[in-house]
Amino acid sequence: MSDTATLIVRIFNAISAVVLIFAGSWIFFALLFESKFNVWAMFGPFFFILFGFLLVANELGQDQILDEFGFLKTFLGRGLFYIFLAGMVIHAYDFISQSVIPGDIYGSILFGLGILYLLMNFIVIDYINFQPDGHIGNLSRSLQIQ
Repeated sequence: MSDTATLIVRIFNAISAVVLIFAGSWIFFALLFESKFNVWAMFGPFFFILFGFLLVANELGQDQILDEFGFLKTFLGRGLFYIFLAGMVIHAYDFISQSVIPGDIYGSILFGLGILYLLMNFIVIDYINFQPDGHIGNLSRSLQIQ
């Protein structure tokens, strides 16, 4: 995978993290100002914001944080994580609003990125010639964020 492709994937990751933080903030404030407020409903937006910052830390290469979340170092783990988040975002927007269009947009972005990572896991990795130590520039069988 070339450096340009790696840069494009990192940009998509940063955009998805910002989308997730924005979605969590939007849901949080919507729950505050609507009559659907309850303490348990605040856990969803809190985790969206937390996962968004986790993805930002992943892109910045914070190894002390990523050691605890090893699934973000593989294409398969990231793909499944993004698909999980897409489902949660769509459900959360369905809960707070009659118009589910923003949730569908945010969920589609996250779902598309999850599918991209799954495809990269099953297709792209098989065609790359690995160096003896397993590294390919900035990538190896698992993502090596430097």
